[in-house]
Amino acid sequence: VVPDALDPFVKAMPLASMIDFQQTGFDLAIQTIQHKKIAIDSMFKLEPIRQHALVIRGVTYAKKDQVVDETANVILTADNITLDGRFEVTKQIYLRDSFEIEEIKKLHKGDVFICFSSGSKRHVGKVAFIAKDTDYAAGGFMGILRTTDLNPRDFYEVCNSEVIQESIKDLSGGSNINNLSSVIGNIKIPIPPTEIQEKIVAECEKELFHLFYQ
Repeated sequence: VVPDALDPFVKAMPLASMIDFQQTGFDLAIQTIQHKKIAIDSMFKLEPIRQHALVIRGVTYAKKDQVVDETANVILTADNITLDGRFEVTKQIYLRDSFEIEEIKKLHKGDVFICFSSGSKRHVGKVAFIAKDTDYAAGGFMGILRTTDLNPRDFYEVCNSEVIQESIKDLSGGSNINNLSSVIGNIKIPIPPTEIQEKIVAECEKELFHLFYQ
């Protein structure tokens, strides 16, 4: 029984609606925030991100692996992605030279660099486009979306669009904030024909982008 004084702050929800049955790693976690379904209005077929991109988690390391002096092992955090989706290297973390970083976790041309976890909901899900190959690696709370069959720049524009960002931030609410990497692949995005993807990128204007993705 909920005390009368707490009644305005309490909401009853079906248990089934508090469990995410779509996760690739199903863990029966009960979430305290009920996700809302974000409607995506598009003329194109919607398909899960996981069908068109690899979801790569960043490098995890111990405090003892971090060093003050510059090394070849450079880790990037969420500070290097602006809130409007630009890649600006402003903070680098150096790991000891003997630390082995998998090549797959380095930022390559065409990657979408993404924040998987943050204490601030404003930063969770923010993305940046990687225009050229780098030796930087994604940090532990970060990740990479690496498309396998879409135009990389168009894929970034979709991920950075208002409706997809809203979907990502909705997923990050509640107790599973640190598990965005395991559920983001379920978000459905519009998949236009290749020629339309190329046209959007060639025009490179937001007005045309919003014409195709409303």
